[in-house]
Amino acid sequence: MLSYVCYVCGGDSWTSGQDIGNQRTICKSCMEAAVGRKVWDYEVLANTVRYSRICRVTGERYSVEVPTVAHRAWLDGKLIQDAFPELNADQREFLISALTPAEWHQMLGEEE
Repeated sequence: MLSYVCYVCGGDSWTSGQDIGNQRTICKSCMEAAVGRKVWDYEVLANTVRYSRICRVTGERYSVEVPTVAHRAWLDGKLIQDAFPELNADQREFLISALTPAEWHQMLGEEE
């Protein structure tokens, strides 16, 4: 199991689950304080973990639900595309950055 420490508070660090090498990591609480907003909500259900947040573009709740076993593998360092092959790129990006597809499209413009 990989272990990371938040470079801001020294607590357990939230990580995208990727091998980050020498990069500094930051925990969810410190990230939320830094960006001035809650990153996302997550619920641990019977066999899944659900991440969700209200989209700033659409005003609707956007959610991604993943199997608990795969979620643990991701947190332990498995690449997100390998941990969750059933998720599309937008869903994986939401887990990594907390940005919904609508927010990405607004920020980067529509794909051509």
